[in-house]
Amino acid sequence: MELVSIIMPVYNERATLQVCVERVLGVDLGVERELIIVDDGSTDGSADVLHKLASVHAEIRPGFFKRNRGKGAAVKAALEVAKGTVAVVQDADLEYDPRDLPRILRPILEGRAEAVYGSRLAGGGEHRVLYYRHALGNRLITFVSNVLTDLNLTDVETGYKAFRLDLVKGLHIRSRGFTFEIEITAKLAALGARVYEVPVSYHGRNYQEGKKISWLDGIWAFLAAVRFRLFPGLGRGRLEARARVDVRLLPRFNRWLARKLLRWTGDRVVEYAPDVGTVTAHLARKERVVCVEPNADKAAFVKQRFGHRPNIRVLTGEFLEGRIFQALRAEDVDTVLCVNAIACIKDDEGLIREFGGVLEPGGKLVLFVPRGKWLYSPIDRARGYLRRYSRRYLYDKLVRAGFEVDRMRSFNRIGVVTWFVWGKLFRMRRAGGVLLGLYDRLTFLWRMLDWVLPLPGLSMIVVARKR
Repeated sequence: MELVSIIMPVYNERATLQVCVERVLGVDLGVERELIIVDDGSTDGSADVLHKLASVHAEIRPGFFKRNRGKGAAVKAALEVAKGTVAVVQDADLEYDPRDLPRILRPILEGRAEAVYGSRLAGGGEHRVLYYRHALGNRLITFVSNVLTDLNLTDVETGYKAFRLDLVKGLHIRSRGFTFEIEITAKLAALGARVYEVPVSYHGRNYQEGKKISWLDGIWAFLAAVRFRLFPGLGRGRLEARARVDVRLLPRFNRWLARKLLRWTGDRVVEYAPDVGTVTAHLARKERVVCVEPNADKAAFVKQRFGHRPNIRVLTGEFLEGRIFQALRAEDVDTVLCVNAIACIKDDEGLIREFGGVLEPGGKLVLFVPRGKWLYSPIDRARGYLRRYSRRYLYDKLVRAGFEVDRMRSFNRIGVVTWFVWGKLFRMRRAGGVLLGLYDRLTFLWRMLDWVLPLPGLSMIVVARKR
């Protein structure tokens, strides 16, 4: 059962807080929920109302700031303690109707989206007629944000945003105020997240009723759009989430890798340990793809990303567990694909034998492995690699496991230089987001150099057939 974390930042909302909470808790989401309410240093007694509500409703998890820090700081604090799989921001001022929550969450819960924006301007929802200049400013900010992020949103400043928590918990949120809306959009765009928009109702307030945003916030929003486009600042969150962030920082590089691998895969593929589905996304056009992921959290993430596709199936467990082995044999697969995972397994040769167990004679095994024992560094350890491979070492293992090796090709020759500098010389555990982003943008150059550089590849693509 999914758990939804509803995040409610509060600043001087005593008049509406209790009604808003009751409406949020009264909406049927079809899933379990927790309501994390952060009082952002209110001076009107909102904290007292929150104490009272938390004593009555077990779903409420309260938090309190001694002084006002801003909406972004309140949302960030709530994200750090959220336990759900999905988070949605619900303002406490009743400008956004809690009855729209199921509509906001549906694309994520159905596996079609990783983030959803509730748009006041998309049509389909009633809204109060208020300030024209505010609406014009919002459209201008949305236009600038769209140009910089290449998203086609209609309302970037909406306060109704929902996300997969495993995606945003790996991010370093810097904004303390309303520029949070711009920052999170820039980061989601940089990660290549699947973003949806749905229309929502909007019951705006005027300044006499407590509206807080001003023209100065609009200027900060413009500056933030430029700042977070140039310096998105990704991946300083939890260690287990950083690798996911790093992978998504390399869309061009991953596309290059996937094209290389797909040249050798058949129409019915088993992908072992897809991690966050980097290569799976490119396999989606195949007739049949079965993902076997030993890690339950990663399997759930891959299922959320691709489970809605009729040709993709995700199984959780070890490769030759009885039920998984039977399921794979029934799929009549012609290729087993494994990207880097055998480097993380102590008995890698045993795993290779297991791959052969689901293939008919002549079936293909396509491996992508780290190459060069002398390059082993803290980056490898941080990624969980137990070893790097030489051609002879891996060739012998494949032959002993019952395979004939068709080809062993180097990949990413320039990567040897960067890996040596980052890992061996500077003893880094990971490259920063700026370095990875630059490396990705130069992929076109690395592809050309891969044909001419007199260096061994950082990795190796191996194609073998079952005897």
